Amino acid sequence: MDRSMRLFSAALILAILVVATEIGQIAVEAGRTCQSPSHKFSGMCFFSGNCAKICKQEGFLGGDCGGFRRRCFCNKEC
Repeated sequence: MDRSMRLFSAALILAILVVATEIGQIAVEAGRTCQSPSHKFSGMCFFSGNCAKICKQEGFLGGDCGGFRRRCFCNKEC
């Protein structure tokens, strides 16, 4: 019984990963976005809301914090 429960759990996790991957691909195909580093944001980026606000002032759609150095990246349609 213990072995069958582990097998079932592994199969369930695999199924969830496959479904999540497919949903992600659909979202990417619907509207591709490109990122560019912000030119006006200074300092380390910890809150994506602040980054998005600065990026909108630069003419982008929004922005997110990311990377090892926590920089602000602005989003636009490709």
